Amino acid sequence: GQMAAGIAHDLNNTLATVLGQTELLRLRTRSPEVQEGLQILQTAAADGAEIVRRLQDFARQRGAGPLHPCDLAGLVSEALEITRPRWQEEPRRRGIRIETVVDLAGLPPVHANPAEIREALTNLVFNAVDAMPCGGQLRFTGRATEEPAGDGLPRTLCPPASLDPAPDPASRAWVELKVEDSGIGMTDAVRRRIFDPFFTTKGLHGTGLGLSVVYGIMGRHGGQIDVTSAPGRGTAFRLRFRRATENAPAPVRATPIRASAHRVLIVDDDAWVLQTVAGLLRTSGHDVLEADSGAAAMACLERTPVDIVFTDLGMPEVNGWDVARAAKACRPDLPVVLLTGWGDQAGTERPPDVHVDRILTKPVPRSTLLAVIAELVRPAEPDPAAAPVATDSGTAATDESRHPDRRSPGTANQGSPVQ
Repeated sequence: GQMAAGIAHDLNNTLATVLGQTELLRLRTRSPEVQEGLQILQTAAADGAEIVRRLQDFARQRGAGPLHPCDLAGLVSEALEITRPRWQEEPRRRGIRIETVVDLAGLPPVHANPAEIREALTNLVFNAVDAMPCGGQLRFTGRATEEPAGDGLPRTLCPPASLDPAPDPASRAWVELKVEDSGIGMTDAVRRRIFDPFFTTKGLHGTGLGLSVVYGIMGRHGGQIDVTSAPGRGTAFRLRFRRATENAPAPVRATPIRASAHRVLIVDDDAWVLQTVAGLLRTSGHDVLEADSGAAAMACLERTPVDIVFTDLGMPEVNGWDVARAAKACRPDLPVVLLTGWGDQAGTERPPDVHVDRILTKPVPRSTLLAVIAELVRPAEPDPAAAPVATDSGTAATDESRHPDRRSPGTANQGSPVQ
């Protein structure tokens, strides 16, 4: 458990940089092709963070995340984009071709966790590609069915239902996804063991975990999985998902949060994470101060007023709890947000004399950072004795005129690192 937690912490820090820099690049380019590629990277990084979260949950023996209505066809499309290098680019370099066929129009939404289903589909795609060394076809088809649970599927391959409440049992409503390849197939002896952890036919190149992960995901979803195969005749996986009673939410474009610019102190001993989080906030007009250690942050707090503090937890000598304690000593109502790769485990280890306003698990999307600032930082209250002065453009005087200690962007210390 401790080893898994430590690995998860390091991966979260790496993913924080990948996800954050991807978001920054998306803000700096208008090319539709580049935007599409960056969106795929962003989705893959977010899914990686979800996998790490489940690794942490496994180390603490916790259950799966929440399920909600999802568009299965959309998840298949996203999984194919994420895995395109494996089924298109690598085979093309070897002079072979793998064709993908998707026929999923009109499927109703399913009750699922999207990141987990993308992970399951990714593993199925990788398995299919490995089974077609000379090329072939990978086909996705689906249908809605009212058949009773387990009908037509060997019960030994029907995982137990998850802890999430099942839909009305009288409805027996399922959505079935079939993933078929035209590869080399497998014998009955191999087929009976494919969901066993660490069982592999790929030698040193295989981990034996991909299909066992798929099996576990279907179990957490209260779903079913079956496989049919024969040597030389390919393989077909049949997955059944519980049909959702509500429609899947339509994709929406994130609406920028419009708020006043604030002075934000970012504290992290990982230079890449520090630079990334600071960059995400500067793109929204915030005045960002950077501290690469807890000691540097405490020195900054003593001499410079800030509106909110984002601090890493695991730092040598002076850690995030120490920074939070110092921030609250300077100003009890100063918002302090803990950014940590340890997940919600950090909350259980909080010293009794330290208060933080939020604990966020890395990687944290830009939208979440901005939402937390908008929620926790109180807007400056106007001085009733000094009414706003209209400018030539007809707008009111800025917040800086009411708070002369604030530096405008472009002054000496705006955005400068704290040594």
